[in-house]
Amino acid sequence: MVWLEKRAGVYDVFAQLLDTAGYRQWDTLGVKVGSTNSGDGQEVAAVGDSGTGCIVVWPTHSDSTGSWDVYAQRADSAGQLRWGTLGLGVAVDSGMEKDVYAATDTRGGAVVMWGRSYAGESLGLCVQRIGDATGITDVSHLCIGELLVLRNPARRILEFRWPAPGPEKVVIHDVGGRLVTLVQGRRCAASCQAVWDGRDCHGARCPTGTYICTLRDGASIRASKVLLIAD
Repeated sequence: MVWLEKRAGVYDVFAQLLDTAGYRQWDTLGVKVGSTNSGDGQEVAAVGDSGTGCIVVWPTHSDSTGSWDVYAQRADSAGQLRWGTLGLGVAVDSGMEKDVYAATDTRGGAVVMWGRSYAGESLGLCVQRIGDATGITDVSHLCIGELLVLRNPARRILEFRWPAPGPEKVVIHDVGGRLVTLVQGRRCAASCQAVWDGRDCHGARCPTGTYICTLRDGASIRASKVLLIAD
């Protein structure tokens, strides 16, 4: 269950997991998953993920633009936040985003819907699917280790290393869950290595930002969050 509560001047978003007997499984007062950055109550939406966690979606007021952005957060089965401290920015442009809704995509992610309007334009409906390899998979149960990244953050080039034998392709997503590219690795003695040149699958240079790098081996996964500096 999720709710809004004003504990420190603005409405924050909290979540709680109840077992079949009604006992609270997470923090006694609930897990804070995000904030509306506003003293006005707003709509909040949530769906269950593929395990016993949830994906929560809410509007956040932007001080820089004076409009509303859409953010999401995933809490896993232990109540741990999986999409960073502030959550995943689903829509962070200068339009007005309010009245958010969410539905499961039946694959552990969510489909998010919200109303948007710009100056001089009528209200429209936007839809986005969210979820990434480390977000929609309960890594606390499946992770077999961290994908070693040399020099993180790194400028333009990222180098990966993992024990051999194993799969030889690193999958890279942006924080919105969109596939960026696949990086072919090579075996060197007792380890495997791969190098990402900071470009997407079309050869275009990727912007500075955070990326999720994963290496799957059956039901298990190695994962790492990296910061790429493009300049």
